Amino acid sequence: MVVAFPGGVLGRGSQADFAMASGEISRSHCLFFVKNGLWRVKDLESTNGTFINGCLITDCILCCGDRLKMGDLEFVVTGPKIPEAAAKRAKEVVEGMIRAASQPALKRAA
Repeated sequence: MVVAFPGGVLGRGSQADFAMASGEISRSHCLFFVKNGLWRVKDLESTNGTFINGCLITDCILCCGDRLKMGDLEFVVTGPKIPEAAAKRAKEVVEGMIRAASQPALKRAA
């Protein structure tokens, strides 16, 4: 199924812009929005989380081909394509975050 989504809140609540009938989706699960010309998704402190390509996210740029999973629902982003320079920068940011998260915490001198 192809969904043209103009942005807004996705959730199971009656106030959601895009309502989904799923017990695994929070009432206000995540927010889709455009910032600096790029589509983003932000988790709204949902119970079961929002995942992009298998990674739990809080706020993330969406790229063509990304797999978005919320509870038992999964979507594939099919567009719009973002400029190559922006995609490269987004990848660098994510890789930096992964490297930082995998480093041991620094201990302060007593």
